Amino acid sequence: MRKTRAFISIVLTVALLMTMVIQVNAEVRYDYEPEAWQLYRLGLFAGASVHTFNPDLGAALDRQVGTTLLLNFLGKRKDVERLSVSEINSILSRFKDAGEISSWARPYMAYAVKTGMIVGTSPNTIGPNNYLDGYSFAAIILRHLGYVVDRANFTRSLKMLVDVGGLNPGEDVSFNKSRLIKNDGIGIIYTSLFARSADGETLIEKLINSGTVSLDKAIAYKFVRYANTDRIEVVRTEKIKRPSVHDLLYYEIYEALINAQPQLTIPAAARAYSAQEIFRIIEKCLTDNPEILYYSGCTYTYDGTISFRYHLDARTTKDQQRKLKLKVEDIVRKTVTPDMTEFEKEKALHDYIVNNCDYDKSEYDRIPPSSFNAYGALCLGTAVCEGYAEATKLLLNRAGIDCSIVIGTSKGGGHAWNIVRIDGEYYHLDTTYNDPVFSNGDRMLVYHYFNLTDREIETDHQWKRADYPVCDSTKFNYYSYNSLIAKDQNEFVKLVTQAVNSGITDISIKVENKKNFNYQAAVKEACNRLYMSCIALYNQEMGIVDLRF
Repeated sequence: MRKTRAFISIVLTVALLMTMVIQVNAEVRYDYEPEAWQLYRLGLFAGASVHTFNPDLGAALDRQVGTTLLLNFLGKRKDVERLSVSEINSILSRFKDAGEISSWARPYMAYAVKTGMIVGTSPNTIGPNNYLDGYSFAAIILRHLGYVVDRANFTRSLKMLVDVGGLNPGEDVSFNKSRLIKNDGIGIIYTSLFARSADGETLIEKLINSGTVSLDKAIAYKFVRYANTDRIEVVRTEKIKRPSVHDLLYYEIYEALINAQPQLTIPAAARAYSAQEIFRIIEKCLTDNPEILYYSGCTYTYDGTISFRYHLDARTTKDQQRKLKLKVEDIVRKTVTPDMTEFEKEKALHDYIVNNCDYDKSEYDRIPPSSFNAYGALCLGTAVCEGYAEATKLLLNRAGIDCSIVIGTSKGGGHAWNIVRIDGEYYHLDTTYNDPVFSNGDRMLVYHYFNLTDREIETDHQWKRADYPVCDSTKFNYYSYNSLIAKDQNEFVKLVTQAVNSGITDISIKVENKKNFNYQAAVKEACNRLYMSCIALYNQEMGIVDLRF
């Protein structure tokens, strides 16, 4: 079962709504505002205000603005802050135009001179108000990445940035300007995150490895993913995906929810979104990020304010998030190894969840909030389907396997399960339904819903197919992969007797022709041949028999 969340929108007054619309329409929109917000959230862009984020994208990109922008982007802010006032004054003292440098830019300009990032425009001038052009800005980035940019190739610097993956093809032409504004600078440095340095490592990887950018945040923002249990990889696309206004809003909501914030005022650029669109983004954010815990609903007012509600206080929520992260790391470390195939990792982590989590059978009104999330499944050992699905996604993603949560219905009620990608093909995986209990109370690990096609799972699952990838491969279906499919009753009896005679006591067989299959007669015949008794479970919809001898 899934927990229903409350979404409420409130129209304050017609006058207020009209005022908001006028303000939104009057807002000057810059192409790279979503990039500015992404960089701000990554800690790579400070904006132009101490108290609130103001990207000030229309500002001229002169040498002092550009230098400050790049040093923050390259993760050098702490190094800049270590400079003493006397050292800053000493470094800048030889420039007669040093007095033109803004107070906020002095430490950055001094650091850039000290490290050779910039040089004077003449022996005794630094030109803080001189405009930066596209070539100069790209050249500074390339030099930081370890490339040589001199007079011979200076005018190719933008094209060089394209060649090393730091700009999309054609964007070198767009940024070939004699006077950049900050909006242009943000557009260039955002894609530079994906640029390969001279040693082969991308800039985003360097920033993660240096601790400048949080790995968890880089994963949440889809810059990188786990490629295996022991390494990450940059998320590659044919073109570098630039964030949209939708992404801007999505990640603002993500930051609020992951930090259990009570309220969020959405950026002006996203105020055109309706309440229903915002609610859909919230739901998507929750299913994408199972580490968000205890959200229970929200209220949206048309002044752009979202008020969030949670089952637990922020301190407790964050503590449980920390414990959940440690638990996921511990489980993956102990359960899978880097040399396993994707199928082997999936099965091992699936088995861990089924063997270590019990389905919460409490009456709906008495089910604790923890049973609806991964913390309940992995840390407390009790959950409903939503908790199973969230735990599955967290573990498989951490092991380097693509896994998403499917929201749908099954057997008359709301239900959640997963879609996984194994060796490039998509499959349905339902860990909840693979955790059954026999009539005598015994439990058995089963694989009825392990890597199914759309056609196989549609017998008792319903979902909005347009929202999810097509699942049509049977290669890694548990029964196909392990040759556990019987054509008829005779072959079923043969497979069972062979398994028991080889020492296997828990057996699961899928019957191909389930319409003509007499389950009771087949089990009885197998037991008679073996002179043994067994407990049997038959999933008629799937045509699968589980036996315990």
